[in-house]
Amino acid sequence: MKKLLSILFLIILISNSYSQEAKLDVKISCDNSVKYGQKLILEITLINNSKSNQKFLFDKPKSTTNGPWDTTLNIVDTNTNVSILKYQNKAILSSTAYREEQLKDYYYVLKPGEKISRRFDVLDLVVLDSSNDIINVGTYELQLYFGKNQSNKLNLNVTK
Repeated sequence: MKKLLSILFLIILISNSYSQEAKLDVKISCDNSVKYGQKLILEITLINNSKSNQKFLFDKPKSTTNGPWDTTLNIVDTNTNVSILKYQNKAILSSTAYREEQLKDYYYVLKPGEKISRRFDVLDLVVLDSSNDIINVGTYELQLYFGKNQSNKLNLNVTK
């Protein structure tokens, strides 16, 4: 038990050292309807609508998940209001840790009014709570958090 608590404390310390305070507007978009088994690509756009430069990590260095930094994605079945995810962030399964000096060349700095967009496979962001890694037929609501910044909500229909 003591060892488990030590490991959890270390994970919290590491995740806090990577947490970002950038104030950004977050917009997500994807196809509103996909066929069962079809790859779902999510476009994430970060917009600096503040009056100062915003510095943050986003899509590099590439983590083992290929997903962006400091994100969580919620996917909720709108019929049951229950999440279909085992983990909202696949990177939690990674053991990669960086020192600050290793990251210094990977930060983006957005000036006021600037934006950046990247596309990611949803399965690079999250772990589904299903054995086949496929989103079942149904209607879902998606929302992404980048650090403390939340995105718009999207509706997704998965059809046969």
